[in-house]
Amino acid sequence: NGNMFDVKIISTTDLLVTSLDLNMDMSVETTDIEVYGRIGSWVGFEGSSVGWTLLSQTPSVTGNGGGVSTTVNINDFVLPALSTYALYITTTTGLLNYTNGTSVGNVFAQNADLQILEGAGTVYAFAESFTPRIWNGSITYTATAIPEPTSALLLGLSAIGIVARRRRIR
Repeated sequence: NGNMFDVKIISTTDLLVTSLDLNMDMSVETTDIEVYGRIGSWVGFEGSSVGWTLLSQTPSVTGNGGGVSTTVNINDFVLPALSTYALYITTTTGLLNYTNGTSVGNVFAQNADLQILEGAGTVYAFAESFTPRIWNGSITYTATAIPEPTSALLLGLSAIGIVARRRRIR
């Protein structure tokens, strides 16, 4: 139902996350999206909600289908500067797609502000996990000390790329 992965914030400025684009299956009409976070890594904490904070809950999201981006407006939250922050993004009843990875903790994507590491696919909530898995999605954020431009780290749903501050790296 979801993915757990670490984000290493290499920016010296906090990053305000404002939305997510997810690769969701259409196996159910609608599902709730929950986003949990914790300072540090998810590794060793995937089987329990202890130490995790529910950052956002978005009800009744309809996925656009596998390989098609579904934008989810979430409650804004902060990724602290110069930290490792674990995210658990999950559906309550649907499927959140991922790609098989090579090794937990490998850098999968990065830009000047952050790195996204390979993690796990997880069964809702905090149940069985499968590793290594690569989260298929996008994090839209703004550096909190800089009101503009909005930055986005995009992980393509079938092709992978990074977009940040009007720069595209493939």
